[in-house]
Amino acid sequence: MLSSIDTGGNSSSRIEEFLDHAHNSLDELWRLPYNYPQQRMADLLDIMGNRLLEACLVQLQAEDIWSLNSYYVNNLMSQCMDTVDAWMQLCDSLTRLFWPNYVKHPWLGEPHVPRRGQQFKERLAEIRNIKQLYKQIATLLNDAELQEMFQEQAAFGGE
Repeated sequence: MLSSIDTGGNSSSRIEEFLDHAHNSLDELWRLPYNYPQQRMADLLDIMGNRLLEACLVQLQAEDIWSLNSYYVNNLMSQCMDTVDAWMQLCDSLTRLFWPNYVKHPWLGEPHVPRRGQQFKERLAEIRNIKQLYKQIATLLNDAELQEMFQEQAAFGGE
């Protein structure tokens, strides 16, 4: 199942397929008669989520994510954020809606939240905000002011 999210080709359809299979497989595993341990399931959710993040990272590392005018890069970043959202939603729906209501083996306590996924999504949002801020500053300043700003900031990079 994890090999289905390797990069190349139409990765968004493979990721959707992975998420569908993951939801069904994880639900089946949880509902097995021997009661799969909750902590082990939380670990499995993290492992699968981390593999999904790795697939996103491979795609992003192949590009210049700081490119300001690349529609492809911006779209790729949005797709990665959507993928992380979908995984977080899957974890939430299983551990907040489905499994706590399963009488034979209820999920106890708080829903599982993939922390690494949250951090990844936050970092992508920060990068997007920095790029937007740079564009706004570049729009407000003329060429000479922009060049002066870069020269003044260069003093911080060298030390």
